[in-house]
Amino acid sequence: MFRQEKSKKSTIALIIAICATILVLCLIYLPNMLQQSPNWCKLAAGYQQPNIDYLLYDLQKTAIDENGNITIEENILRSFNRFANEYAFSFLPEVDWYQFHSIYDGKPGYDSHGAPVMYFLYMWNGKFGQFPDKAHKLEMEARIRKLFAAPNDQYPDFPHKEYPKFAQFDGENYSPIPTGYNDSQMVYALLDIKIEKKEGYRYYTATANEYNFDITGSYEPGLNELFLAAKSKQWQCSQTEALDRMLTNGQIREATPTQRYTVLFRVTEHGSYPQFCQIEKGVPYYGQN
Repeated sequence: MFRQEKSKKSTIALIIAICATILVLCLIYLPNMLQQSPNWCKLAAGYQQPNIDYLLYDLQKTAIDENGNITIEENILRSFNRFANEYAFSFLPEVDWYQFHSIYDGKPGYDSHGAPVMYFLYMWNGKFGQFPDKAHKLEMEARIRKLFAAPNDQYPDFPHKEYPKFAQFDGENYSPIPTGYNDSQMVYALLDIKIEKKEGYRYYTATANEYNFDITGSYEPGLNELFLAAKSKQWQCSQTEALDRMLTNGQIREATPTQRYTVLFRVTEHGSYPQFCQIEKGVPYYGQN
């Protein structure tokens, strides 16, 4: 009888210990289990992403060969240049399916994840140079997710921290680092572009040279500025009009390019807002426009 009573008490004690352990585990892990994932679409709602329906329209109205290569016409040259300027290609980070990278990776104080943060601080309201006083880390991550594609739309958590080369961070919000920036007129001369349709998306791969012109007179004129001034005088037109004419007639190739872009972006079958899959920057390509 005594043994049975002792065994019963031991069993009750064991049950109590198990229940207590379960309770402790619930208190530790249940809040995280119940916590909902951020509503990324809602968080990115304030991003006024430029619509590129004008470029997509022009690309659809021109000849495409059996390999997807698109014939480049004047209207496409203009449309692509507008697209590249509206998205500030010169500030876009290099990326390969949400893996941000740079030739400076590994150097002290440099982390390529800071590049998309800086990009959005410069493009917070959809136009270059309209800086926010501060940007909450989740809103920042939502915009990065919206603009840059990840494999199978599976996004890893973005590392929120101080990026000394790119942005200040107080633990919750990013803010711009006070610095100057190049406000020269950029011209993006499209060299080739092709399309591939798959899984409900139109994928475009484009290569373009970037040309830099200081049309405000902020600096001593260089070779590009002198070349532009001569063309403007020859054609008796403004420098802006001369740049357009140089772009479309191919004479932009006589200027000095600053760098080359190879860009893979996608648009949904009936959409008009791009997502960047891959962006590579390199030495200029001296090929035909």
